[in-house]
Amino acid sequence: MTTLILSESYLEYWGNVLLDLDPQVIDLATQPFSIRYRFKGRWRIYTPDTLVRMRDGRLYLIEFKYIEEYENDPELRAKINCLREIFKRRGYTDLLLLTEREICEEPRLENSLCLHRHATSNEPGPKDVRTLHRLMGDQAISIGKLLRYASKGAFYRDALWYLMGRNIIEVDRTEPITPQTRVRWSPDHGI
Repeated sequence: MTTLILSESYLEYWGNVLLDLDPQVIDLATQPFSIRYRFKGRWRIYTPDTLVRMRDGRLYLIEFKYIEEYENDPELRAKINCLREIFKRRGYTDLLLLTEREICEEPRLENSLCLHRHATSNEPGPKDVRTLHRLMGDQAISIGKLLRYASKGAFYRDALWYLMGRNIIEVDRTEPITPQTRVRWSPDHGI
């Protein structure tokens, strides 16, 4: 998907990058709306950090918080539970809380930030995409071997990173990305 991400904190930005690169997320909106709700006898205003639409149609609202902030604030936990019920009644699947425990796993976060930067760069031409697909076939191949096969290695490297960021070429982001990393064409993306 790779959209422009506006965020109020690094944690929120990093979490949105991970969501934006998730192949199951088909749409993402940051701070999509605000609602008035009643909590402990007072009217309050809440703006979700992110709204995501999943491939299967489910809608999730996402709140990013540091775990210490959430664990040490019983009123915040109560507000989140109250908001979960409100949003479920309004047809959303759930209000999910994501913390640095889920977001800041390395090397997944570092890989995702790098891929996101490339996925928002210039799209490679159709000829270059077809050439990479022809070189890869339907098999997994190491990045180093793929680029050695390509006649314009440096140019194809940019196209490869773009396609990995767009989930057109699959890569395991939970492991360091090196020349030995094996990639494969996503079965969801034919040419």
